[in-house]
Amino acid sequence: MALQAALIENTDIVQVKRLELLEVLKENLKKHVDEYNLAVVEYRKDVITEMTTLLDSIKLGGPVITGLKNNVSAPVSYEKEYNKLIRKYGMSVDETVYLDDGQFDSYVMDNWSWKRSVSNTYYASKSI
Repeated sequence: MALQAALIENTDIVQVKRLELLEVLKENLKKHVDEYNLAVVEYRKDVITEMTTLLDSIKLGGPVITGLKNNVSAPVSYEKEYNKLIRKYGMSVDETVYLDDGQFDSYVMDNWSWKRSVSNTYYASKSI
């Protein structure tokens, strides 16, 4: 009880309904999986284009280059992170849960630090 009172007094803590949080997490997971799958398609297209160009150059007597110029790494799926949270809050017996500002930003607003990674941003924007 003292913990809850201390949490409520902290303005960076918000109490949310657990079932509503679960629904938001599931929606965000679906959106992430869709964006990831589209990003993988775009990434593969870029790699195929670059490899085809390299192969054509080698066939014409150009230098054998073993590395790709595309410095953007493959998109990364964070589906496990979403599933862990969905499982965690799905098993909770609490009707409400407390989220700090960072958790709210990630879980509810879907603004994760990894969303700003170069490859995820690049390929997600290409597939829109």
